Amino acid sequence: MYPALGPLLALLTLATAPAALAAQREQRPLPDGFEAAINARDLARAQALIEPAAATCIEADSSAASCIDLLTWLASVGQRREDRPLQLRAARLAAAAAAQHAPGTAREYYALVNLAGGLDHSGAPLEAEAPARRALAIAERLWPEPSDNVALICRNLATTLTALGKHGEAVTLMRRAVAIRTAQGGTESIAALDASRVLGVTLNEGGHIGEAVAILTRVADTLATRYPTRIVERARAESDLAAVLNDAGRFTDAAQRYLTAVTLWEQAGDQGESLVTALNNAARNFASMGDYSRAEQIDRALLRFKSAQLGPDDPSLARSYGNLGVVLEAQGKVDEARPLLRKALAMAIAAYGPDHLRTAPFRGYLADALPLAEQEAERRTLVALYRDQLGAGHPDTLDALAQLAHVYAALGRHGEAEAAFREIVTQGERTWGLDNVHFADSLIALALSLARQLRPGTLAEMRSLIARGWSIQQAALGPDHPDTIESAIYLAQMSDDDRARTLSRGVQAGILARIARNRDFGATAQAELRAFSPAFDQAVRINWRLAHQPASPAK
Repeated sequence: MYPALGPLLALLTLATAPAALAAQREQRPLPDGFEAAINARDLARAQALIEPAAATCIEADSSAASCIDLLTWLASVGQRREDRPLQLRAARLAAAAAAQHAPGTAREYYALVNLAGGLDHSGAPLEAEAPARRALAIAERLWPEPSDNVALICRNLATTLTALGKHGEAVTLMRRAVAIRTAQGGTESIAALDASRVLGVTLNEGGHIGEAVAILTRVADTLATRYPTRIVERARAESDLAAVLNDAGRFTDAAQRYLTAVTLWEQAGDQGESLVTALNNAARNFASMGDYSRAEQIDRALLRFKSAQLGPDDPSLARSYGNLGVVLEAQGKVDEARPLLRKALAMAIAAYGPDHLRTAPFRGYLADALPLAEQEAERRTLVALYRDQLGAGHPDTLDALAQLAHVYAALGRHGEAEAAFREIVTQGERTWGLDNVHFADSLIALALSLARQLRPGTLAEMRSLIARGWSIQQAALGPDHPDTIESAIYLAQMSDDDRARTLSRGVQAGILARIARNRDFGATAQAELRAFSPAFDQAVRINWRLAHQPASPAK
């Protein structure tokens, strides 16, 4: 708990719900007082009751079904307390016992749900996939649809697959979960809306941002209208919608939703991780808007509060040190940023080990702040880590490879950069699909790599790549998204007169539409206009040139 967070609420990661717990029926005997402790949310007492009971049961007869039940409950308590080592320890024992003594039963299902959830939250999605898939197979055999247990494991497996970059299958599973919840209670039931919320997050992770915005807007607005007193559900929906709006480039809209989310978390009495996550993500949104001073203010305040509560060297502070370092680096305060980023990486390595996936983001943050000569080694390490643990086509691997390619380009090694970008396009077509904004990014990055080399005969390929990427962005993000605007300028510069004129005018309209969304011409609108002024200026120059070029001589 962070009781001093009140002042931050005036300043203004996606806040995610904890994995749902299975309805663990048929689990007896439970120690006296355990259920009362669970209902009272006295998790420390619940653990003190269930842990020795499980140990006694195993010592007496490790094959007893009641031991599996007790271990599964112990894992659930660990999950609720966010004690991942406890959750994993108990879940592994329960899953192993169930596989031996109760294979294919509800007991094995519940044990596997806890095990997969614990592995997911511990940053081990590769290990989580197998138990989650087995749990789904068991659920499909035991419970006909519409089944709560099938919907639950579809959701959990979708989360795992999203982390593994298997976005298509993850979306299919979440659509199935939504269908089950809708069949049970209708499209506007709390359960169906929550499943739709997770579907929206899943779609966004896979690059289908437009559909994600539409779904999450419906969920958040329906909850506000129909269930105004369901504060926690509303806070989660507003937080997720804000994160997706930020990805969609709608930064002002995102800021408003973050403010709503933080207010709701405050009303819910949650002064812990959910509120901290929302504030962290709000700071990232301010950074996206170019309002680095407000982002820095939030990051510094959160770091102070968490340090006071946990101590300055608690491993869970790695994210806070990293966030502050990133926003300082973005402002050019590199000398102040580097020690923070090194500390964040050291904390992550101490907590997880040097080769754990959870260290990867911190390596990336530090690499951004290093001189080019030092960046290359860190970027290569990142690519190797992702390739080894997630595969060559995983989105994180491709993103790390793109960052390495940018380093090659900055060092003047354009041939190596081009080769890396071509690999990303080839892999990305299979990973993302042809209508995905991430695939569009890879096409445009390759085109710009070709542009830097100015090899004869490459103009047609450059134009084709940018046209494909821009078309995808137009459909997925809209004409006034920053990426769409930037790509339109590139395309206008290499198009014939009529198309160049249309594109440049579209750029101007898109920029003006973005500015017009602001309620007043305050600091946010002014910062956005300054950010887009080079693109606007370029569009005006193109139109001016086309309007004043000499007329063609009469034939």
